[in-house]
Amino acid sequence: MVRSIAELSLSPLFPRSYNSIYKAIKESFNTNSQEMNKEKEEQKEQEGEGEEEKPDNLIRLVSDLIDQPQQRPFYLFGTDTTPYPRPYARTLSERGYIYQPNTIKGNKPINIGHCYSVLSILPEKETDSHAAWAIPLSGERVSLDQSGTDVAREQIQSVMSDTSVTWHGKLCVLVGDAAYSERSFLCEQYHQQIHSMQKRK
Repeated sequence: MVRSIAELSLSPLFPRSYNSIYKAIKESFNTNSQEMNKEKEEQKEQEGEGEEEKPDNLIRLVSDLIDQPQQRPFYLFGTDTTPYPRPYARTLSERGYIYQPNTIKGNKPINIGHCYSVLSILPEKETDSHAAWAIPLSGERVSLDQSGTDVAREQIQSVMSDTSVTWHGKLCVLVGDAAYSERSFLCEQYHQQIHSMQKRK
């Protein structure tokens, strides 16, 4: 009995490489998303009014797999930016200076490339011996004229505005480092009904 798609790819009856399975799954999501977007547009034209944009089906699928918290009375989310250095990609569009920690004393913590903002949900551990999971819900590139908090605002709004996800209407806590302690950012999350916490790096 096959217990995972990775195990399926090892079967002698499966002549293709393992990554073709992931490509097929990704393509099916893209096809379904395009069909649903087309249906939405047709429905908008028929009704003559716009409908609020919602996150894609993948986020809804992930939300269905997240168990309701038992050890804590809230769903826990985390957000942060991560660097993607591309110092030699001279033709890469919108390449710029990015923050990247450097362990060598005296070196500046910068590099050249892109920076991405990631919003994840942090489900409870099943047991104390199990490793903690961080499941990404949204990953967006931070353009040169934006900050990580600017992009995080949009990501949170998108993920929390969908009424079909399991955490909608429930108590949600957002954790982030000191960069997310801006008054405007915290004010927006208060109106989003998300309780925010910051930690120092």
